[in-house]
Amino acid sequence: MRMDRNTKNRTVDEHKKDTAAEQRREKIGRCVLLLIIGVLAVCLLAGQKPDSTNVMIQTSPILKLDGAWTRQGKGCTVRLPKDLPEGSVLELGYMRGQFAVKLRGKTIFRSAGDDAATALRWIPLPKGSAGGRLTVQESDQDSDVLSTLNAASVIGSQAALQRRLFFSNLYALIFFLCFSCASAFILYAAFRQKRRRGERQPTSQVQLALFLLCAGVWALTDSQILQLVTADVNRGAMVSVLAFFLMPVFFLQFLETLLPKLGRLRNLRMLFLLNAAVGLVLHTTGLVSVYPYMITNHVLLIVMMMIVIRIFSKDKAAGHHGIRIGCIVYFVCEIAALVAYYLHPNSRGYAWLICLGVFLLSIGCLNAWFNQYLEDLNRLTESELYRKLAYRDELTGLGNRAAYERDWDQVKPEAGATLIMFDINGLKATNDTWGHAFGDQLIRTAAEAIEQVFGEIGTVYRIGGDEFLVLLVGTAAADVSQRLEAFAARKHTMDHGIPVEIAWGMAATDEVPAAALFRLADQRMYQKKREMHTEAGNA
Repeated sequence: MRMDRNTKNRTVDEHKKDTAAEQRREKIGRCVLLLIIGVLAVCLLAGQKPDSTNVMIQTSPILKLDGAWTRQGKGCTVRLPKDLPEGSVLELGYMRGQFAVKLRGKTIFRSAGDDAATALRWIPLPKGSAGGRLTVQESDQDSDVLSTLNAASVIGSQAALQRRLFFSNLYALIFFLCFSCASAFILYAAFRQKRRRGERQPTSQVQLALFLLCAGVWALTDSQILQLVTADVNRGAMVSVLAFFLMPVFFLQFLETLLPKLGRLRNLRMLFLLNAAVGLVLHTTGLVSVYPYMITNHVLLIVMMMIVIRIFSKDKAAGHHGIRIGCIVYFVCEIAALVAYYLHPNSRGYAWLICLGVFLLSIGCLNAWFNQYLEDLNRLTESELYRKLAYRDELTGLGNRAAYERDWDQVKPEAGATLIMFDINGLKATNDTWGHAFGDQLIRTAAEAIEQVFGEIGTVYRIGGDEFLVLLVGTAAADVSQRLEAFAARKHTMDHGIPVEIAWGMAATDEVPAAALFRLADQRMYQKKREMHTEAGNA
């Protein structure tokens, strides 16, 4: 029997429509995820109301103390304005170690030395503070205290300082939300691809998603915006350090999946992990603070940049072009960030530069990943299409003999199975007299007739040129008999009222063992076929 091209084209089109529908569902799911995260973020921020006892009007100015501090004895002092509003708050930033704040010689705040690098201290000033002398005294007499105070100290209302903190760190929240959504989408796509391909090895998508997620977590926890929702700055600072330690680890592992033959990347990744472990152990035991120890991670970052640039200078793969450019831009931003960090430690410029570098690198990586994902998706689509066609009869759209054998192997012996064999009378004579096109129409008409009656309770297959089979599992004998009577009562016709005669034979596992079921149904079908020929001859 020749293949029907129109039916094959319909099969391909249907599969393409299914794939397009699946892609639309993924897009809708991604949009819903973005919407949920955005709503939660807005609700979280809206729910953080400032302390009403320290709130001034929204237009209250913030007084910067840049250059106003002077060293006097063991501390640094500043004279507060005489018109300072009541309920004002002193904000100190980047103050590490233990220190005390005194007003007119009386201690109003004492730091326990939580050692959080980017934490802000909000110190409420008592009533009558206007015109008083404010003194900050650090226990270890750090020579940088004066420059830190002149660069990162202001006075304002609680509401004004919170508003200033939010908008100055809004970039970190946006960066975190964007990269968290990107990571979630990549992990979702990787999970679906892994399920469809049956892979067990970690993929480059997972490593890329973890790198972006670490970058987003670092940007959020390294900023000061979390102080709006929690006072535990020390824990957030440690999360920031851990994320910064892990960022190059996942980045190198992502490169390893692209360039699997290079052992240098693996050795460098292990070196980053060892450095992170040593730093965290030293900090936990109190031997060395993790913040000055970060210089070792900065040195390793420079070494990583040199090695990766050298590797990519020899790699000419077309698919890696975007990643090469992204790495170069990321490394430039990273070096600029390190320079800014050491030259201006009280500035947030280094965080902006790192976020910019990671963002530009992610564009190159996401572009390469997305192109690879589309290629894999096309290959999987074609593979699934061919696999579906392997179990599908192209002329009728029913399952073929291979599909029946696959389904039959999954039937449990105790389930109770029934087979009904069908055969079209006179197909060969029709082909010889009217041609194969007319014979194909006869086959499709028979398939539709069988599917209409038995498709609701079983599975219909075309197992030969003019032979069909219905597999029923767990169906009551009375229901099967009723369906057969309804099938026999119908007059099946083609175009112009040409009749279609179909013989059948049924066998169930309650009559014979499952191994003999097919043979018995076939025998009864041929017996019915002979009876129909005899009746036609007598007529």
